[in-house]
Amino acid sequence: MSSPVVASGEPVSVPENLLKIYKAKPVLFKGHGNFPYLCGNLNDVIVSPLLYTCYKNSQSLSRAYEQYGASTIQPISDEMQLLLTVYYLVQLASDQVPLIEDLEQIFMRSWRESHLSEIRQYQQAIPQAFPQVPGPIAPVTSAQLPWLAGLAASSCNDSVHIIECSYSLAEGLSEMFKMLIEGKLVKTNYVVIICACRNRTIDSCIAVTGKYQARILSESMLTPTEYQKEVSYELVTGKVDALGAFFSTLCPDYNFERHQIRPFQLAVAQKLLSHVCSIADSSTQNLDLGSFEKVDFLICVPPSEVTYQQTLFHLWHSGVLLELGLEKEHLTKQRVEQYVVKLDTEAQNKFKTFLQNSMQNPHTLFVLIHDHAHWDLVSTVHSLYPQSDPAVGLVDRLLNCREVKESPNIVTLHVTSFPYALQTQHTRISPYNEIHWPSLYNNGADLYHESKKYYGLSEFVESTLSGHSLPLLRYDSSFEAMVMALGKRFPRLHSAVIRTFVLVQHYSAAMMAVCGLSQMKNYTTVETLEITQNLINSSRQCPSGHGLMVVLRIPCIPLAAVAYERLSHVRERLALEDHFEIILGNPNSGITVGKHFVEQLKIWQKIEDAEWSPQTYLELEGLPCILIFSGMDPQGESLPRSLRYCDLRLINSSCLVRTALEQELGLAAYFVSSETSTEKLVSNDVLESDPEKLSSTDNEDEETVTEDTTSSSGENHIN
Repeated sequence: MSSPVVASGEPVSVPENLLKIYKAKPVLFKGHGNFPYLCGNLNDVIVSPLLYTCYKNSQSLSRAYEQYGASTIQPISDEMQLLLTVYYLVQLASDQVPLIEDLEQIFMRSWRESHLSEIRQYQQAIPQAFPQVPGPIAPVTSAQLPWLAGLAASSCNDSVHIIECSYSLAEGLSEMFKMLIEGKLVKTNYVVIICACRNRTIDSCIAVTGKYQARILSESMLTPTEYQKEVSYELVTGKVDALGAFFSTLCPDYNFERHQIRPFQLAVAQKLLSHVCSIADSSTQNLDLGSFEKVDFLICVPPSEVTYQQTLFHLWHSGVLLELGLEKEHLTKQRVEQYVVKLDTEAQNKFKTFLQNSMQNPHTLFVLIHDHAHWDLVSTVHSLYPQSDPAVGLVDRLLNCREVKESPNIVTLHVTSFPYALQTQHTRISPYNEIHWPSLYNNGADLYHESKKYYGLSEFVESTLSGHSLPLLRYDSSFEAMVMALGKRFPRLHSAVIRTFVLVQHYSAAMMAVCGLSQMKNYTTVETLEITQNLINSSRQCPSGHGLMVVLRIPCIPLAAVAYERLSHVRERLALEDHFEIILGNPNSGITVGKHFVEQLKIWQKIEDAEWSPQTYLELEGLPCILIFSGMDPQGESLPRSLRYCDLRLINSSCLVRTALEQELGLAAYFVSSETSTEKLVSNDVLESDPEKLSSTDNEDEETVTEDTTSSSGENHIN
């Protein structure tokens, strides 16, 4: 294939006011052959080489079999690649977005099926007794391609449109832009442009013209930094004013339990110790436990201030520093801080001190604990982001440095709730060195005398099945419909901005409705109204004033600040300041709670320190509040058992990989009693006011070494 950056023929002019007229930015995927130059209004289109790269990579499959002498196996042809792409686009629903990963799998399966007999012939140590397979599929010629593509697209109700060119892609692109301006592609989500001349290879490109698909694809191509910058720019420059004006026309203005070691945790710790001993006993590893006189450690956590304070708290009250003889009595917080490092740009000095101590004390075994090891899985060598960002690949630079790998007295322990994020083909962690959390499916709770079990992702999904009175995973169709409509009305705004403003508007209207303005129920959704009613009424129903927590997940920090400001303003106007708190959770800073609610927490938790204030979310147990949880990804922050609702409507799940999505769903994860039935948990919508039941804060235990992805109290709901 020719390079996609090479252009030929006359340049193609992008029409003026394309975005204003069509209400979307088309995404042009370079395909085969030469792609023409574009000129004119380049800001209204997006050009991507992702499809070209996918095509090129799929044609390298046959090289893997060259070592077996399989020189006759041909790669999948350009014509077949494009035809399979058309088949894939045709079967997509109107609310689906094409994924490059899907195409890669399709090409791989097609190639393997076409050459199955040849592949088996050259594979080593494979029995010859295979069932008969069909012969090679007749190749698609360039002359047949446009007709076959048109035939495939004829049954999709115009969602895929085929343009055939005689000389170059330039004429096809010009025709497509003209059709967009004239409104002839309103029902079309994808335009496939083919130039198939008899005397040379084909040229092709695919334009994504569906407004929903184009928006999602263009936003998914932004790096996290670019995403934050774009949203900030829209907020600062006043681009959102029109959205705010639109809304203004619609609507006027518990006791705290200290951390305890659970039987499961103790069992995992014993497994770890046994495994380290077996490694030392083997002759394959350079680890002599008999030469060590003491143990030291360093815990590495993501750069979240809440997670950092949470880890300090657990370490301080665990007694492990005294038991190991690392510290004396009257332990201070400043001394505990020497054993925990936040993996930000200031971590290098503390990490350097750790390495120096390991070299100066050869008879001390140093354990390097990498907590939440699924965070920042970026290699400094193979990074997709610019190396000018010092935070990119920091974990790789520190924990995988030569000094750590070659040290005879450092053992690295990676702790994660998402082990598959680390189980890559090139991982340095042997499967033999994996220690898994005891499974509940093999009577693990009975074996380890565990009185509580995880209520996690599988249980949430199960609650959506028929037979349950109230699903814990809910979908707000009214919210999504309004977002979709506003996306068409304001095509220049990032969808995250629109979703945030809609959700803030719905919560504001719900607060007004609960306060007696019944007509405001028309400006919110059933789900939002339920959440707000239970939040405001929870403290009124409890004699001690305990209430529930609502987590409002807003990944973009600037948008989280906007939501905090606007919701706080509405709360103040409605005189609800003493009914519930609104807390802005920023991973780069600590927690700020109003004086009235700090005094409430001190009374509930029997704290006499006049200067005390909560530093972790666990210390917000029983506080009626909306926690606006910001940051691109959760970084190990644990939430209290008074959490009732996790609002994930601002999470763009179409762009999330499995680990990231399960982290978001895992925010509602908890330990629950093994004797409690799911049905009872699902139907329990009244907040418990019993102080004993408000005293348990167990969901932080999910972060221990585990292969279970989430755990939860069935009282929590995810929207």
